[in-house]
Amino acid sequence: MSELLQILLLITAGVYFVSTLLLFWGLYRLRPGGNRDEPSVSVIIPARDEAQNIEACLASVLKQDYPHQRYEIIVVDDESRDGTYEIAQSALEKQEGCSYKLVRLTSGNPEATVETSSSAATEIRCGEARLSGKKRALTCGIAASKGEILLFTDADCKVPSGWIRAVVSHFEPEMDLVAGFTFREHGDSLWEKLHSLESLATATISAGSIGWGYPITGSASNLAYRRSLFDQLGGFKDMSSKASGDDTLFLQKAYRVGRVKAKYMTCPGSFVTTQMPKSPAEVLTQRLRRFTTTLDFSPALLLLSALVFLFYLLLILSPIGLLYAPGFFQIALLCLGAKFIVDLLAIYKSTGIFRKRYLLKYLPILELVYPPFFVYCSIASLIFPSEWKGRKS
Repeated sequence: MSELLQILLLITAGVYFVSTLLLFWGLYRLRPGGNRDEPSVSVIIPARDEAQNIEACLASVLKQDYPHQRYEIIVVDDESRDGTYEIAQSALEKQEGCSYKLVRLTSGNPEATVETSSSAATEIRCGEARLSGKKRALTCGIAASKGEILLFTDADCKVPSGWIRAVVSHFEPEMDLVAGFTFREHGDSLWEKLHSLESLATATISAGSIGWGYPITGSASNLAYRRSLFDQLGGFKDMSSKASGDDTLFLQKAYRVGRVKAKYMTCPGSFVTTQMPKSPAEVLTQRLRRFTTTLDFSPALLLLSALVFLFYLLLILSPIGLLYAPGFFQIALLCLGAKFIVDLLAIYKSTGIFRKRYLLKYLPILELVYPPFFVYCSIASLIFPSEWKGRKS
């Protein structure tokens, strides 16, 4: 039994080391954007119960250095209960020069009301009736839009003034999709800094995989793709059962079906910031929601995720080897040390790219707490229904 565990540990560790080194190498393959054209852009912002954040978000989007006549702002109020729609309406009506649309969703109604900056309110039908939650909101926003480039962020985010121009610069003629970095602003508490670093590690996976032309994951708060790609893939219609997945599953589908050409932005002018969750419990809820998409991964990614899960599980159980299999425990310690080295290589590179090198000192702590966190989320996401702002799925 001890020998079998050692073999499993070495195999899963080898897969982890090779995968991480490939991501590390992929970070060196990222290239800046070279497009100088100014295509039309639709900035789509889904919002549910974001009364405290939507005004600041819109203020940042309205300060873009991109020509106002070349982009529009579309806010989709996803059945908010706190006055989000009215606050967004007031903020947009005060500004001048930028075209906007306010899309309002109501429960049980397949149609959405659209109020624009230039005409009276109208109604639109938003694609698949079975879509719910954020995917329905995004689909309605896209249906109301007219830009060649669909650019997404969340209502609790702020974007830099050069954001649209930075995104557009990466859309060379052959590019279909552009992903970017979203940083979680943190306070002084340790858990907030660890979560910021963990989010940066996820961005490392996104950037490194896109560097190889094989997008694994991405952030819906800083993501853009051509309207033609969305139409080609049929939108989100085969992802309706999940509360999440409008970013990760869409990227994977884009590669699987359309062999999409993607780029990842590394210029500071493209970095979006978002707020820290209010508590560790909220972080856990967010992560459980994201983990629910794992079973919908492609077979290759699902196998990779399973091997990483097994690797982490064996590391967690290795202290038992002190009593029953000392050799297994010693090998686990060596694997843990090797894991830290390859993780350090990748995170050192990405903290430099994203200008967050100061977070690197928290990596040793994250190395210890993340494996049990990953294992718990993997199991719990299969047992408990995910929840997002009062919605369960």
